[in-house]
Amino acid sequence: MPARCFMKAMLCLFALTALPAGASAQQLVAKKYADVGGWTIESYKVDGRYMRCGAVAPAMPARRTSFEKSREGWTVVLPTKAKGDSVQGSVAIDGRTFRGPFYRMDDDRVGLFLKQGQLRLLRASMAMSIRIGGEQTRVSLAGAASALGKLSECDKKGGA
Repeated sequence: MPARCFMKAMLCLFALTALPAGASAQQLVAKKYADVGGWTIESYKVDGRYMRCGAVAPAMPARRTSFEKSREGWTVVLPTKAKGDSVQGSVAIDGRTFRGPFYRMDDDRVGLFLKQGQLRLLRASMAMSIRIGGEQTRVSLAGAASALGKLSECDKKGGA
């Protein structure tokens, strides 16, 4: 009986090693939802399942700096050369600064969770600057209030 169990275990191990390495890799797919005042609103899915919606800042499509909304909350998301799953950074909006951890996202950018007061400030402000280490990203907030409204609509509709 033990020899039979050993053979079953070996067959299972062989079957697992025969699977392709990338079989479990998931691909994030962006789909345009709307354009609002120069901002591009997108919905993001993985394997056909809705994950979140994002508002990509005007003149930032190559850098992919955006605000995103999911069931976890609101985030400001941007690329960085900083390494690690979590990096410290700061955000300045019209002269008011707040600091916190930026967490690595599934598309290799980093995101900082925003609080309701910070969202209100974003909607009423004209400029934002994000600093992570020696990197600084400046974002115009012109049209952000309308873009955040459309972003919220996108999330409520599950990106459809």
